[in-house]
Amino acid sequence: MPWFSYHETATGILRAVGSDSAPTPVGVTRTDLVERPNLAEVMWDEGSASFVPRTPVVWVDRSDDIINDPRLSNVNPGIKNQIRNVIDDVLGGERWRKDHHSPLIDGVRGNDTEPET
Repeated sequence: MPWFSYHETATGILRAVGSDSAPTPVGVTRTDLVERPNLAEVMWDEGSASFVPRTPVVWVDRSDDIINDPRLSNVNPGIKNQIRNVIDDVLGGERWRKDHHSPLIDGVRGNDTEPET
């Protein structure tokens, strides 16, 4: 079964992917695909107007961000391990971040101000 992608010719924005050979509207380019794209493995690149391999997600442990902070360089390894265990419990689901995200949760720095309610 043939597959097609439809994207805006001027911008490269993907509009549809399908197996129907529908008439192509003005301002839209239809591209023949070898097979149905596996969207878990590829993503649409507007610049090249094509599917490209997805960049793998790299996860970073926020516990490492904290334990390796230079402000804790004088803390002995045993105490650091105890601190890490507490940090892991407190962070819970926020423990892991993508490598391109800030180590700061929601970009907040400091703890001088209580959150507004």
